[in-house]
Amino acid sequence: MNSYNKQALDIIAKEQGFIRDNLEKVMRLVEILNYFHDSPLLSKSAVRR
Repeated sequence: MNSYNKQALDIIAKEQGFIRDNLEKVMRLVEILNYFHDSPLLSKSAVRR
């Protein structure tokens, strides 16, 4: 899992109008969802269409 720089997140959050902590949570969630999508096992068993 990536480590996020709080100062960089603060700049992005201010530019985009988001709360920094919420932005970090969303970025981490996207990372987890991408992991599920990229994993052959998880993409077939964890998510049903």
